[in-house]
Amino acid sequence: MNNPSYNPQADNRSRSPRALDSNNAAARFRSRTRLTHSAQSDRDFGPVDKDCPPVDSSRHSNFAANRPPNQYNRTHGTPDSGHQKDHAHFSTQDIYVPGGTEAEVPTRRSLAPLSLGGRPPLDQALAVDDHEQVRRNVATLGEQLGAEKAERCRQIEELKVQQAEKFEVIKRRNADAIATMKSEHDEAIASLKTKFDDDLQALRSQYAGRLGEVDAQNTRANDTATTQARLIDDMKIQSIIFSTHLAILNTKQSETERRCNEQAGLIKTLQEENERLRQSAPEHTSTVFDEWSQVDVAAGNGSS
Repeated sequence: MNNPSYNPQADNRSRSPRALDSNNAAARFRSRTRLTHSAQSDRDFGPVDKDCPPVDSSRHSNFAANRPPNQYNRTHGTPDSGHQKDHAHFSTQDIYVPGGTEAEVPTRRSLAPLSLGGRPPLDQALAVDDHEQVRRNVATLGEQLGAEKAERCRQIEELKVQQAEKFEVIKRRNADAIATMKSEHDEAIASLKTKFDDDLQALRSQYAGRLGEVDAQNTRANDTATTQARLIDDMKIQSIIFSTHLAILNTKQSETERRCNEQAGLIKTLQEENERLRQSAPEHTSTVFDEWSQVDVAAGNGSS
């Protein structure tokens, strides 16, 4: 074909099973419509040849209203098995006759006398033009789809680039914000540390004198406690010594009392003896024994 807009790739797509089925369905619908309009147009142009039987258009005129429910399945290539016997379709002529058989389908030769002045049937000419138009439409649609796909790909790439740029901008902003927050955080920590050190130094300076006084008091208290401990030890030693001397004195006193008691008894005995002698003698005469007795009594009184 010499059509400049013909696209072999689009033609191959149109010849795929689904595309062929869609084209056949469209061709069938156009063929059924053309049969009705062809008969009507032939009647309008002039009388039909009497040797050829007229085409019954009543079967096709009301096809849209009386279309069987399984038309969708036949259109898409899945005919219902229960209706295959009631309908006839011939891909050679692209004619579909509901409820008909192959014998009832009019052929191109039988439809030829319907034309006027040896002109080819209108449905055949339209069918060829429609096929070409369908191919051109398919090619144009393929080009449009390719252009739209390329445009979508371009838009997607642009969107990806824009998103990448926005992401980089957001990433840089976040990095800058994080760096700023980190710097502020470090500055705040340094400021707090400096303030804490200053406050601590001020407290140390404020309480340094008080701490010195407390240390001096503690030192004096420790010295006093040490001195008191020494005094207590000395007093303990002196108490022990005093107790020893007191015991010695008690012993001496007991011995002295014993001697005094012995001397008192001896003096009493001597006095009794002296009194007896004085009574027995008419005159008292001093003797050496009396002098010794008086000396012993005086010595005993002085020691007591």
